[in-house]
Amino acid sequence: MSELFEFVGYDFQADYGERWVRWTPERADREPELSEAVEAFESINNAAGRHCADWLRYESLRNHPSTVTHLLVVNGEVHGYFALCSGHARLSQRDRERAIGDERAHEFTPVQPVAHVAWLAKRRHTHVSGLEIMARAIGVALEVIDTGQGQIALSLNAFDARTAKMWRDRYGFRRSQPLDGRVNLWRGLFDEPDVEEPGGDE
Repeated sequence: MSELFEFVGYDFQADYGERWVRWTPERADREPELSEAVEAFESINNAAGRHCADWLRYESLRNHPSTVTHLLVVNGEVHGYFALCSGHARLSQRDRERAIGDERAHEFTPVQPVAHVAWLAKRRHTHVSGLEIMARAIGVALEVIDTGQGQIALSLNAFDARTAKMWRDRYGFRRSQPLDGRVNLWRGLFDEPDVEEPGGDE
């Protein structure tokens, strides 16, 4: 994964026996120990974290393949996850310039395809950073482009105003323009954000 962390400007050196796996109904049937690890997953102890943990346990397999869930497994325990699906975001001319480049932005319509992070969480008291999970989500979105599906950004919907501020301040997300009455947060797939990884279990 070194290339991925070079892409986001994050130098990840430690080796904790980590592996990323796709969480599918077939895998759940094949690996009961992984099902147990999903059941035991506890996220950060706040409303957003508890909501994300419940979704992983009770809804993630039901939503496959509408969303595809990726688990970060460390020594048999789930230390983080994200779930991706296809989406759209309405971007201003200036935002399209950021995402695509000044010279070509006028060629693209305001509504653009994005990789949408439907869910994302990390384990309570884990050594894994939110940046590592976000970097993997970006990497998967870029792989989708390589295999033949277009998208220009990563988007998400924050749980509440507090988490929206965290996504903006820490990971460089911006507010999109309203689309069907909804405003997403988004960030480009090809730029390197200025990110902060605070201490503690936030």
